[in-house]
Amino acid sequence: MPLSERLRRIRIKSELTLKEVNQITGLSVSFLSEVERGKTNPSIDTIQKLAKCYKVPIKDLMPNEIRILPDSLEKARIKFDIPDEIIDLMIQVEFRSDKKHNSPEDWMQLYFSLKTLLGE
Repeated sequence: MPLSERLRRIRIKSELTLKEVNQITGLSVSFLSEVERGKTNPSIDTIQKLAKCYKVPIKDLMPNEIRILPDSLEKARIKFDIPDEIIDLMIQVEFRSDKKHNSPEDWMQLYFSLKTLLGE
């Protein structure tokens, strides 16, 4: 299912109007409408805002075959050979956290913390 349709369905399921999404995210109603009609592609920042608004993980908005990682996480993933299941967990932890990981070192700290908690 295309991202545009997925976003529209999740918004409707969340019982939100475009105007309400606008008020929560600061994204214009016309832009949101264009995204939902597939006329424009949202940035990862926009997808993050919408995921937070709809209270769903980013991966629920994205098709299964597509996974966009922040550059800093991609660098940490390559450097430390982080398994995909841990990457997914790291994204979920950051999504629910107030702290944003802006560097590979930030992600590395989260990775090692999760490894410790998981007993690995």
